Amino acid sequence: MLEWLRGLPEAKRAAWLAFVDFALVPMGKDIGQSGYVKALGQGLFELRVDHDAAELAQVFGVDLSTRPELADLAAEGILLRVFCTFYGDKVVLLLSGLDKGADPKAQPRAVRAARKLLADWQAEQATARRRSPKR
Repeated sequence: MLEWLRGLPEAKRAAWLAFVDFALVPMGKDIGQSGYVKALGQGLFELRVDHDAAELAQVFGVDLSTRPELADLAAEGILLRVFCTFYGDKVVLLLSGLDKGADPKAQPRAVRAARKLLADWQAEQATARRRSPKR
């Protein structure tokens, strides 16, 4: 996930980080009730970021005077998709990301990869629960 994020152009990376700061952190798993999330089935969800950082600030009521570095990072064609699952009360597990604008045909492959990551994580969780001492 970090490798994907580092590879994004600056304006797109700023858009994702603004989404995390302005929406994902405050809302946690409640983000699932917003128009920014699409259920893909079997516990996999897609976070959809189609706005630049300044637009996201406006949507979520964030005063950009406190984040002036975001005001100059306007960008066209932001179509970021981040695949995730929800765990616990406020935890969102980010699995992988995709810049759909850079490669529109990559989404099916990215969804398959995210499903594999989710299945691997779920198997690890099940193993850990079986090994955990009962109280």
